[in-house]
Amino acid sequence: MSGLLKPSSWSGKILELAFWGVFEICLDARILQDYREVLHRPKFGFDSDQIEVLLNGLEDLGLWLPIQALNLDLPDKDDLAFLEVAVGAQTHFLVPGTIRHFPESPLAGTRILEPRQFIERVGD
Repeated sequence: MSGLLKPSSWSGKILELAFWGVFEICLDARILQDYREVLHRPKFGFDSDQIEVLLNGLEDLGLWLPIQALNLDLPDKDDLAFLEVAVGAQTHFLVPGTIRHFPESPLAGTRILEPRQFIERVGD
């Protein structure tokens, strides 16, 4: 969301790099549904057709892998899908919108990073 609302932000840069294929985005149906619900909220004012173009692009670019179910209690239950996909995919990094909702220590080798930290690691 942050990358769409502020394209010149760190999150916007991550979104741009993802669409350029610099790294892979790991997805599952729950994540896409979460994006769909959030993007359709009236307060953001996104056009429905544009939302579907974006989601179709993510769906085409995304790496779809089986998840690893985790027995964790996160402040936002919807965030668990992102962590389960990251751990199941054995990713090095997860870059959530709200870092404080996730464990501080790496989980199965997956580190939780803020957008700026991620960009510094993958480079410009």
